[in-house]
Amino acid sequence: MFLLFQKLYEEASQVANDAVSNIRTVASFCAEEKVMKLYQKKCEAPIKAGIKQGIISGVGFGMSFLLLFLVYACSQGILLNYQRTKQYSLQPKNK
Repeated sequence: MFLLFQKLYEEASQVANDAVSNIRTVASFCAEEKVMKLYQKKCEAPIKAGIKQGIISGVGFGMSFLLLFLVYACSQGILLNYQRTKQYSLQPKNK
């Protein structure tokens, strides 16, 4: 996935580098708006891919915490059940 982002950003960066290095040519043809639109178009794909990766990462992170807290809740429920049935106590036993 990182290589995809890198490739997409390199394409957008190439457009910007070409425009800056040939600024006189771009200005003489009054093509500043065209170059800006081309750069924005090249930046759309990395932005969409970044949003998609962010959503996937967020859902995965949320699911891992959901699993963590479900296990914690189940263990607390089991402990409470043992305490209620007097099979387990946190109090020391009197001898």
